[in-house]
Amino acid sequence: MGALHHIILDTDIGSDVDDALALALILGSPEARLLGITTVYGDTAPSGYAWPGRFGKLAGQEIPVHHGLEQPMSGREVWWPGHEGSLHDGLENEPVEEEDAIRYLTSGRSQKRPGEIDVIAIGPLTNIAAALESDPALRAQRAAPLDHGGGGFGMDEAEHNFRSDDQAA
Repeated sequence: MGALHHIILDTDIGSDVDDALALALILGSPEARLLGITTVYGDTAPSGYAWPGRFGKLAGQEIPVHHGLEQPMSGREVWWPGHEGSLHDGLENEPVEEEDAIRYLTSGRSQKRPGEIDVIAIGPLTNIAAALESDPALRAQRAAPLDHGGGGFGMDEAEHNFRSDDQAA
């Protein structure tokens, strides 16, 4: 077994399977410990962001989920919002964190272990950019990888996550 990776997942998890699959891979990896999930872009209200925590429970893990920014910094309209989690009954009964994504990303919890927590951003980079604006010292303090799921080769247009908030990217 390789080294243990402590991870915060920043995601626009919604109706597409891609982010749910990434979450499942992290939850199923013995080399990964998911510390928290931050949601971004679109329906980040409790009804939309509670279901990643439910997926954690299904995997036998209690994962705190923090709601992030709904609107991109670029001012672009959110594509196809408002239906995240709509097929999951009882989400209103799922526990959710009061602390928002920006406070969580800049909190002492992640800064007590600089360089030890990987942030994996698989949505628009709105929360990440807002956290850096909120706490400019965060760049130097974290000194940990920021992995982003975006971009593409041979595409005629920008990849969705970059296009959704090019200002944050």
